[in-house]
Amino acid sequence: MSQLSVEALSNQIESLIHMRVGFIIFSKDVPTITAFIQQNNIHVLHSSLTGDELFKAIGDELSSDLLPSEIKQGGLVIVNNQGLLITGRSGAGKSQLLLSLLDRGHQWVSEELTHCFCNHHGILMGKAVGELSAFAHVKHVGPVNIDQTFGLSKRMKAYPLAAIIHLGENDPGKPSKLPVYEQQLQQNILGKALPLWIIDPNFPKPEILIETCANQLILSQWGNYASTEMEQELQSHLNEPA
Repeated sequence: MSQLSVEALSNQIESLIHMRVGFIIFSKDVPTITAFIQQNNIHVLHSSLTGDELFKAIGDELSSDLLPSEIKQGGLVIVNNQGLLITGRSGAGKSQLLLSLLDRGHQWVSEELTHCFCNHHGILMGKAVGELSAFAHVKHVGPVNIDQTFGLSKRMKAYPLAAIIHLGENDPGKPSKLPVYEQQLQQNILGKALPLWIIDPNFPKPEILIETCANQLILSQWGNYASTEMEQELQSHLNEPA
């Protein structure tokens, strides 16, 4: 538009007004056109984001509000760049675990409820539900404002979901251990299958297990699967001549 003549630009603005455009946003990499500031019908905004960043931010926001979504009971933490949804019954220790992970340098998105949605690229994302998500009720301590306690730099607005960590004891009716070659279970959210680990909340330091799960996810992204390697190694020994 900056290359248009004064008359052509005026006609363009009149056309936008006729279409009932309420706002026009200029990105960081586009200078604000003076003619838009001088008129009173369209609100003019200037973003600190570049054009690509602005489209992505708007797309993610529209995706979470307009596309299929689901609210899950659980908090989303970011461990070694892996988004982990922590679930479990009330009193299982989710809040204490979140505080331990934050104290170890990790980040977080939500504490009690997580709004799960697929963004415009089809990636499963999670974000907080309402402003109360900044508060956690910690056993023996009471309400804690996590943002104020650990700083806003620890909080991300939204993040991709990589796996689910469920705090709960093994079901007495089911085997207490996974089959030797099975790395983890799976759980579906909005049609996306996520790895699922079930961790006993009474384990002395569950944050260490969760960091290990996150590292396993990173290795699997590089094509390294401990379960497959273990099976191959055992089979090679079993096939050796006596």
